[in-house]
Amino acid sequence: FKDYDISVQGTLYKPYDFVKILRNTTNGASGKSIIIENGLILSVAYNSIKFEDALVRKGETKKDTLQAKRKWIKT
Repeated sequence: FKDYDISVQGTLYKPYDFVKILRNTTNGASGKSIIIENGLILSVAYNSIKFEDALVRKGETKKDTLQAKRKWIKT
């Protein structure tokens, strides 16, 4: 059983107050964060979600998403 507290600006919090993603941990409290290891990948994914959310809210589509080989002719 491993127990620890997290101090943020002088206030103590319990581990269940946070979502902590760790890798290569030996004590269950510290290790190499997956966020630090894969920061760029997570940043790209997050920005992509934000971009798509903004498009959905405005009712737009991504540029170059809908393409046709020939133009439609109204008859």
